[in-house]
Amino acid sequence: MLAGAQAFAPAILTSLLITALSFLPVLAFTGETGRLLRPLAITKTLVVLAAALVTLTLAPALRDRLLRGRVVPEFDNPLTRTLVRLYRPFVHFALRRPALTLATAGLALVSALPIMTKLGGEFLPRVEEGDLLYMPTTLPGVPPEQAAFQLYWQDHAMSQFGEVETVFGKVGRADTGTDPAPYSMAETVIHLRPRAEWPRIARHRWYSSWAPGPLKRLLRLGWPDQTPRTTAELVAALDEAVRLPGWTSAWTAPARARMDMMATGVRTPVGIRIVSPEPTRLDAIGTAVRARVAALPGTRSAIFESLGGETWPALAVDPAALARHDVDPALVQATTRLLTTGGQLGEVDGDGGRLRVRLTPEPPDVRPRGLADQLRTVTVRARAASGASGQPVPLGLLGRPIYVRRPAALRTEHGELCAYVYVDLLPGTDLQSYVERARRDVAAAVASGELQVGPRERVEWTGQYDLLVAGQKRLHWIIPLVALSMLGLLFLQFRNLTEALIVLVSVPFALVGSFWTLFLLGYPLSAPVWVGLLSVVGLAMQTGVVMVVYIDEAYQRRARAGQIRTRDDIVDAHAEGTVQRLRPKLMTITTMAAGLLPLLWADGAGADIMKRIAAPMLGGLATSAFLTLEVLPVLYTIWRARQLAREQRAAASLPAGALPPLSGELADKIAVAGATEVVSLRT
Repeated sequence: MLAGAQAFAPAILTSLLITALSFLPVLAFTGETGRLLRPLAITKTLVVLAAALVTLTLAPALRDRLLRGRVVPEFDNPLTRTLVRLYRPFVHFALRRPALTLATAGLALVSALPIMTKLGGEFLPRVEEGDLLYMPTTLPGVPPEQAAFQLYWQDHAMSQFGEVETVFGKVGRADTGTDPAPYSMAETVIHLRPRAEWPRIARHRWYSSWAPGPLKRLLRLGWPDQTPRTTAELVAALDEAVRLPGWTSAWTAPARARMDMMATGVRTPVGIRIVSPEPTRLDAIGTAVRARVAALPGTRSAIFESLGGETWPALAVDPAALARHDVDPALVQATTRLLTTGGQLGEVDGDGGRLRVRLTPEPPDVRPRGLADQLRTVTVRARAASGASGQPVPLGLLGRPIYVRRPAALRTEHGELCAYVYVDLLPGTDLQSYVERARRDVAAAVASGELQVGPRERVEWTGQYDLLVAGQKRLHWIIPLVALSMLGLLFLQFRNLTEALIVLVSVPFALVGSFWTLFLLGYPLSAPVWVGLLSVVGLAMQTGVVMVVYIDEAYQRRARAGQIRTRDDIVDAHAEGTVQRLRPKLMTITTMAAGLLPLLWADGAGADIMKRIAAPMLGGLATSAFLTLEVLPVLYTIWRARQLAREQRAAASLPAGALPPLSGELADKIAVAGATEVVSLRT
């Protein structure tokens, strides 16, 4: 037991450290991705460190105390013996025909390359929260009573669905600078019932048209023909039910919307920022961009947050009348502004202090028509000689009341006026591919002159896309650092750069199954997917290190016995080590698959995150097994065979009887030692 612990404990420790190191890129994520995934990475790292501590201390002690009586040899187990009998011909075939094995692995690797380019990317998948958030937008300047009535109608229509428990909508304007939403923007929170209580709808199955009743009842156990709606189907049905002329829909989830608005300032997955110094140009460019984006495939809705749209009263001043009555134009403008928008009139003494007196007009969209008469009758003082009071002059003699359209809210970012186009995507739309396609379309419109953009005007893409690009840039520099760190750990374990490179270079073969699984399930690359891929890398390197230790142990044992003379001897030794690794590898795959498979059928809040972590891990298990049990032994055999051939050529070049051929541990030491040490080692 002591010899076994000394032989394998360092390899197990190294593999566990590599597994912990593979999660280092997760710690580099910032923002909501970091807050979501960092606890997972920290927890797994602590578990790995605890496992390493147990491996070095508690596990050997427990083996010494618990192993009592007769120890059954591993290959006396019927299941193990059967698996070895089935596997041994495959490993011998692979080791004796390395070109065919490597060609098969290479073709599998090449098949995944076009798949990687088609996966696309997203920052985070949409998480099922159990609730929905409906954020419709209508035309600016809508009267409050009409907005409230239409919101009530929408809430009533949604409450008729059996999946909906409660509906609460709000519309209005808060008296705060942190939420400058106009009357044209509404928010409705839809609280859904538990999915088990959702009504079931009929589904057409492959057996629906021909199977008799008894057979249908049997087939329904595997392919039910009545199931609840999916969330995407429910959103589509709700959107159809509440659609009104002049309203544009946007669907998300309450917590998700707040996270997006806090992280990106945009409440939809994709946002387009329009920058221009002129509000009128913001409206023109935003309307044109919205029209282009709304026609693209994958767009569910595109909403332009227009700055203009509210009706405000004003006074069209007659310069000739001002000169005739000798009235200061600034006084006329200040008086008109005070009456139409409100402001402070003065202060009065009361309750032991001075109180401000303010004029608060009615909202601009519900002003009575009498406001025009008020503008005409309000008077201002004309200029007069020093010390005298001018005559009052009604504003009706100085101009005429008019109504103008002014921005409902002005948004500035980084000292520039801007407006947003909010783009909501259909379920299953790849965010990264969509934005790249939309950018090309808008750029083509600018180049052709269909969309006029001035020198101080810009069209920028924001939302989750910014976070996605930032995360990809961060991974571009941290992944090479992690790979170099892993190579350093492998070198410390094997004391041989070639062996370390064999384990490291063979890891991409394990990712083939991961990418194919992602492609078949329709999962784009995202932060949770990267966590699953990093787990596969750690698993492949962990099992690869232990596999090399098994192969080395079998090789060294035969080399010490003088049984390594030809390539066939190397093949037999490596086959023996690989067969000994079969049972632990199958145990690893079985236990991991048993723990991960249920996640693919998980439902409820957070299930989308778990599925994207589990899917690449499950797909990588199969190709990781092929890598560990077939590819890695083949690469290792090629290296050992070339090493033996070099030794035999060196021995053949020496005079007869000068030095016997070296093998075993001494040969390995000479292969690692520098040129200055060779003579001393041979002596």
